[in-house]
Amino acid sequence: IWRKNENKVTKLFLTNKKATKIQLDPLRETADINEANNNWPANVEPSKFSLFKSGAGRGRGQSNGINPMQNAMQKSK
Repeated sequence: IWRKNENKVTKLFLTNKKATKIQLDPLRETADINEANNNWPANVEPSKFSLFKSGAGRGRGQSNGINPMQNAMQKSK
């Protein structure tokens, strides 16, 4: 399909029911730069920047508190 027109693809599905959700490539098998446009209706997901600013998306090595080993050490003291 990419040889014919790489900017626009049309696919027709004939069903008796009305479509409520369409998701393209849920297993991420194709190289897709913009995964935000793979769903209809569009999923509202926070951006990486807004997650960083809110502190919800902590990186590796950045914990929210003490780990289980530290907790056990404090209980034994």
